[in-house]
Amino acid sequence: MIPIKNAREIEKMRQACRTASDILDRVSDLIRPGITTKEVDEAAADFMSEARVKSAFLGYRLGHRAFPGNICISLNDEVVHGIGSQRRIQYGDIVKLDIGIIQDGWVGDNRSTAARHRKCARRCNRRRPRRPAGGRYLRRNRG
Repeated sequence: MIPIKNAREIEKMRQACRTASDILDRVSDLIRPGITTKEVDEAAADFMSEARVKSAFLGYRLGHRAFPGNICISLNDEVVHGIGSQRRIQYGDIVKLDIGIIQDGWVGDNRSTAARHRKCARRCNRRRPRRPAGGRYLRRNRG
């Protein structure tokens, strides 16, 4: 059975999503060549702390493993759920951000794809898989 939310609960859901969207906007503004994905993740944690919310992803358990990042950040042909690391964002990289927060018991989740120049964004859209499936890549291997 699907629980029906009342007006107060729906407003709390909206507020959580607005907060996640605000954090996503701030994180997106940080994306530039030379910054590491770990630095972006740490900045997102700071923004969450300022907003007095928690990451919905940090520590998320699947079996015996826990997700180590505050956000999901993926570059180029990584599809989703990338973890911040020492990888430096390069000019022309396609950066996928997913921000999930918990605010007053409600989850807000927003995502965005940032390409820092139009040519790269057009190329990405032309080469994206039409149907997502395991083992498929955005970039074609050329022998």
